[in-house]
Amino acid sequence: MASVDFNRIASNIAALNALNSLRVINSRLGVAQTRLATGRRINEAADDPAGLSIATKLNSRSESMKVALNNISDAKNLLAVAEGGLAKMSDILIQIRSKSEQAASDTLGSTERAAIKQEIQSLAEQLQNIVDETKFNGAILLDGTVNKRFQTGTDDGEYTSFILTQAHDPTTMGVSDENLVASIDQLTRDVTSFTAVASLASVPYTGLTVLDTGNYEASIMDHALSAAVGKVNYNTALPTGISAVNAMAPTALVNELSYSATATVASGGDFKVIIDDSDVAGATGTISYTVYDANGTQISKVTAQTYATTDASIALQSGNVTTGASMGLSLVFSNMAATVAINTEIDLEYIAKDTVKVQLTDSSGNAVAIDKDASSLTTPTSTEAYYRGGVTVDTGRGVKLTLGATAAVVTGQGNGFTYNEQGDYIVNVSTAAAASSYMSTIDTVIDTVNRSLASLGALTARMGAKEDTLATAQVNTEAAFNRIMNADMAAEQVNATKYGILQQTALAMLAQVNTGPQAILSLFR
Repeated sequence: MASVDFNRIASNIAALNALNSLRVINSRLGVAQTRLATGRRINEAADDPAGLSIATKLNSRSESMKVALNNISDAKNLLAVAEGGLAKMSDILIQIRSKSEQAASDTLGSTERAAIKQEIQSLAEQLQNIVDETKFNGAILLDGTVNKRFQTGTDDGEYTSFILTQAHDPTTMGVSDENLVASIDQLTRDVTSFTAVASLASVPYTGLTVLDTGNYEASIMDHALSAAVGKVNYNTALPTGISAVNAMAPTALVNELSYSATATVASGGDFKVIIDDSDVAGATGTISYTVYDANGTQISKVTAQTYATTDASIALQSGNVTTGASMGLSLVFSNMAATVAINTEIDLEYIAKDTVKVQLTDSSGNAVAIDKDASSLTTPTSTEAYYRGGVTVDTGRGVKLTLGATAAVVTGQGNGFTYNEQGDYIVNVSTAAAASSYMSTIDTVIDTVNRSLASLGALTARMGAKEDTLATAQVNTEAAFNRIMNADMAAEQVNATKYGILQQTALAMLAQVNTGPQAILSLFR
């Protein structure tokens, strides 16, 4: 600081010294106030160039650690999803083993083992669903293709690997064989009514779908009298004047009564004959009638068909003509010389010649919709079919039935089979020995899943330890950054108070020294 000579007043050195001190104090007070306002010790590079460089690196590392901690949390969530899927698979495998152990006892029959097999196959399908649905951000975790890196550190190369090469689908693990094509297992055989119970067809008919996987029973409900003559069953009592409606040999196959006007083969079904008119004159009589199928569609309309009153019966005609070919029905009057009341209805079921009436039921005994006559003209609600005897017929549901000859089939007989849809999962517990062997297989599968669970658990524990270590390091790094970069608020408050007081004293001294040169003026009096 320059010395003061009060005799030289041109520069007023004392005032300049006081002014300079005031400027320094104002600058330091401004720094203290800025630090108090921002909470930062370093507000510009000039405050501490070296400290700013060190603090910036520490802050970058601290932020990187925060991201790594988030990555670890995400990785633990991914592992938790995989573990949840494996845990559920373990539960299902225990169920499968219990069922296979149950099937390993010879106290069970074929029906009980078939039910157990179906349940195990359903559980195997659920195992596949778990594999397909155990995902994280679109990545499947249990199919054996997982090879992931989790960035769990702040620098390049500081990652943790998650590799799971074990595929957990039921086919790979050996729980079941995947059915690449539809298949059929025969349950029973009745050689008189079915020369073969069932075989696969190519595609379902329009309006129908392939059968669901399960057990089915094909049953003979009725059949024609022979290969040449059909059969009539009355749905309601015959009206007055008509004693019977009998089956007879039709003139030709194309004339035989069919369930639908659009049917291409003779079959059977429910029909209604309406007597439109009836007249008898001496030795001859005429009758007019219309035949409808079960849908109310007109099959045949005949006007004034003549007959002799001495006849035993008359053949009902096909076509829209007064005379035509026999459709396979004969009408017997109570009195051939008497008329029948107009609008009389005859409700009947007709089974065409050489035809077998078949019904297909599921394991619950519910009738299954099948093609009506194996000609792909099925009505969707049809549960009764009229099939030719002695041939292989298509149900329209992906399955064909091979029937015995009409003369050999027996009403009430039935045969069972299991239908396996394409893509289903097949297991073998058909015998006690097979079920026992399957138990050993499932024990191995359970061990496989448990190893995967243990591997996931170890990796999750490792991630937890890494998370704890990284969290501690992040706090310490943040503390180091804080000591360099952030202001000591208590110290800065003291400094601000000190410089505030000094500012006031410097202003007072500046005012005082400005009056000093006035003493020299007394020499000029």
